[in-house]
Amino acid sequence: MKLGRVISAALLALVALIATARMSCTVNIGLPQQSAPAVPQAPPAKSEKAPPLLGLPADFKAKADEAYKAFPAPFRIHGAAGDAANRKKQALLFKAELAIEAPGKPKGEFFPCRFQQSSDCVSMGGARAIFTTAAVQVVNGKAAAAVPPFEPHLYGLSRVTIGGGRPRCNQGGAYPDDLAAGFRRFGFVSYAEAGVPYSGRLADQWGCQGPPRALLEVGKARAGGDVYPARTTDEAIDGLCNGYALTGGIEWRPGRVRELNGYAITQFDGRNLGGHQVALVGYDGQAGEGQFIFANSHGADAHPTNPGDPPGSFRVTRATLDWMMETGTFWVFSSVPGFPANELDLSGLDDLVMRSAATPAVAQREKRNVVSKRLLAP
Repeated sequence: MKLGRVISAALLALVALIATARMSCTVNIGLPQQSAPAVPQAPPAKSEKAPPLLGLPADFKAKADEAYKAFPAPFRIHGAAGDAANRKKQALLFKAELAIEAPGKPKGEFFPCRFQQSSDCVSMGGARAIFTTAAVQVVNGKAAAAVPPFEPHLYGLSRVTIGGGRPRCNQGGAYPDDLAAGFRRFGFVSYAEAGVPYSGRLADQWGCQGPPRALLEVGKARAGGDVYPARTTDEAIDGLCNGYALTGGIEWRPGRVRELNGYAITQFDGRNLGGHQVALVGYDGQAGEGQFIFANSHGADAHPTNPGDPPGSFRVTRATLDWMMETGTFWVFSSVPGFPANELDLSGLDDLVMRSAATPAVAQREKRNVVSKRLLAP
């Protein structure tokens, strides 16, 4: 009787074990293991594109207006003030970048398009304006070389050396007028002189503590350049037509894009995302409605590409720049004291522009921007 119960219990246990093995697809009974069929997964929820990094405090315009008081209006080119003929000219200063070789930038290529990793757009826009102006000086035979500035140094100058710790360490961004004053008094340093690569973390560190003292002394060797506010679009045109690039602090509200004379024109009719600093590196008075070319720091694919323009740049019309002048702040940069008149002729660089536009990197950007160009309104 006991033996029968033991056998019955053993058989029940064996049946249960076999059933469990079949359910779990284990190999403990000598069967090959099989993977369970894939369960269809719902696609991840579509997320909104992360907003771009910006970096101007909310009161940047009010602070700039105070700084303007130290600079009598209007901005003037020495020897060529208020030239009305400039409105019909082409002053594509970025062409000069192609004609020179600089550290980290081979001849035939534009200034490397930056992708800011912090709220350090002030230093990005300032560095591009400084370099483009210097490149024009080299092409005109008035300077031996142009050196790309190290942006975290400019950021630290703006926030600490000039700004006195404003904004505070736990707040990003800097003021455009502090950048202008920092360049004028302390110059800038190169990437080689800084000895460290760019990073958002380093920008935040130097933006909190200031640049190393040793680099302040190194940068002073390049002090002596000049800055001046441009209060109107015509003043900006005068600066560009004489070889002086600008940096501008603006309300960042890019919206619709439309086609005009074969160029993608960005309209600033979108939502205001905050203050942002960019570099004004060209003017085309021969294109429809008068077009201005800005270099941005949001990467090479941030905007629809335009033929011959630098990667990561965008175009606006005069009407938009008029609005930017009223709501933002613009500073003209010079590599030398004052703003002497320059006979500017960059037409001989057109072949370099065409060769640059034919490079594989540009072709890839064009391919990636096909979708963007389909959105262009007629």
